[in-house]
Amino acid sequence: MKSNVKTLLAIVLSLSLALALSACAEHAMPDVQNTGVPITPDAIDSMYAQFVDSQEAQSEYENELMHGLDGDTTVYWYGTQPKYHTSTECIHLRTAAEYESGALLTAIESGRTELCPECAAIDGLD
Repeated sequence: MKSNVKTLLAIVLSLSLALALSACAEHAMPDVQNTGVPITPDAIDSMYAQFVDSQEAQSEYENELMHGLDGDTTVYWYGTQPKYHTSTECIHLRTAAEYESGALLTAIESGRTELCPECAAIDGLD
């Protein structure tokens, strides 16, 4: 008799847990930002991580304004180096096989967040 009670209790607890979990899923907030993703704890964590990343990128961009550069300043970079260059006279650019150019903001967004020290010296951006 005790094992029947335990089994019945286990079934009741399992059903209660299943109902509670499905009720939580039904209470996920609607997709108010039209992102295609309902707002769940995992979605909130993901959105927060994206926010932190964007704040870090914005902070790096704001730091570059101290050098007198703005987001539209043309800069140069090559390979996967984290540095960007402001002068085509830089020894690193002159010896690079190929390099790309674009706006400073584009360079920062693609991971080029450090001003080359040689370029800083050439352009007086120290």
